[in-house]
Amino acid sequence: MNNAQTGKVWNQWTRLAESAPARFKRYGDLDRTKLTDDTAGDVALVALATVAWNTALAESLTPVLQAVEISLRNWLDRAVVAYKRQLKQPNADTWLLHPPHWVHPKDRELIDAARTKLEDHVRQGKRVRFSHDDMVATTSFALWSNMVRSNTVWSALAMYKQGQITKSFSDRHALHKLLDDVRNLRNRAYHLEPIFVQPDIADIHDQALKLLQILDPRLGEIVRCIDRFPSVFNSGTGWQAYRDLLFDHYGLGALGEP
Repeated sequence: MNNAQTGKVWNQWTRLAESAPARFKRYGDLDRTKLTDDTAGDVALVALATVAWNTALAESLTPVLQAVEISLRNWLDRAVVAYKRQLKQPNADTWLLHPPHWVHPKDRELIDAARTKLEDHVRQGKRVRFSHDDMVATTSFALWSNMVRSNTVWSALAMYKQGQITKSFSDRHALHKLLDDVRNLRNRAYHLEPIFVQPDIADIHDQALKLLQILDPRLGEIVRCIDRFPSVFNSGTGWQAYRDLLFDHYGLGALGEP
């Protein structure tokens, strides 16, 4: 890479990194004084290519992460409704509007936060009223992930649809761990954290797909059909697949080996 190419690539890298130095420094060196003119361009290009690869990984994970969260909400809600109906408990169909005594205080706070948000929408004229289904949609993923640790919810899952969920996991803690892993991966991916260094990312993806096949088989088939994660994750050594692409994008001409 000649001096002009090095200057342009280094400029692209440092301008990107300036937006969040603490985050982007994990992708490559930001101190030009530590580098020679012969290496600075390559360091910057590898850093940019790694950011591109990491972004592509986050994009490729979106379908399964999104589908698991939505399907989980629906499955758990229906399981609790069916459980309360069978036991002839009050407010079975609107249990989120009337949280049962077994809901953990911290989870109750998450429910209250969703209710407050919807009540604000009513006051602001954004909606006339809200329903139990609106609560299901507004509550956070953390609520549904936490709730599987409840004895009551686990009992509800054991009764719902022949206990497909409880038969697939050794115990509620195993299911909670997977859901927590999925939630944490989603948060890291959507905040440009370097998920490419996470050693269990492929395993979480695979387990999430298997869970989705239980929660919503039809949606699971669609996600499997469009799932690009395996090809993005296994594309060479990751960043190298994006190195030539970025070099060409920045209009630097032909790229030789560093």
